[in-house]
Amino acid sequence: MHYFVDQWPAIVQAVSAAMVAYLTYRLARTTELYSRITGQALGLSREQFERELLPNWHISFAPSDAGVASLRIFNLSKNSARVTHLFMRAESENEPEVRRFPLDLGMPSGHRELTADVAPSIMETVNPYLVNGDWNGTLEVGVVFLLAGSSEPRPSDGFQFRVAIRQGRFAQAAPKLPYIAGGLGGGVRQ
Repeated sequence: MHYFVDQWPAIVQAVSAAMVAYLTYRLARTTELYSRITGQALGLSREQFERELLPNWHISFAPSDAGVASLRIFNLSKNSARVTHLFMRAESENEPEVRRFPLDLGMPSGHRELTADVAPSIMETVNPYLVNGDWNGTLEVGVVFLLAGSSEPRPSDGFQFRVAIRQGRFAQAAPKLPYIAGGLGGGVRQ
């Protein structure tokens, strides 16, 4: 028993050293986890901030005369930009070619602009796909823009439209709505 009492301080010191080592290890792991989470949160905040700086475009076809296609372009964001080009791409089985057409529009925040007739641009885009002067398909339309103080042009997301060409002339366009899945048998029966 006397031997155990003599060794007691060494046992306490060894247990204390093991506890300090374990707690130091846990603190290091927790600090590393905190650092990683903080880095991810900072990255998300930076990404959100950059996204807020980008213009939020909305493109639609404006009602116009037969054979004429005018676009209505909205800048729904807080920031201004200059639209430099219009891009169009016809969806096809082959690798679709993106065509760019000059367009110079100053787009302040919350601004709406109507373009001139873009039917010739549409015809140039879909010309390889015409069959006897007709074509029905999906046309992706977007803009290329410059942010204020930037020299790097950026493309917007594309807006998809179902477009019809009849006898070599633009006939009509309607937005292509995204597919929405839903339960078909879940309705109320009477």
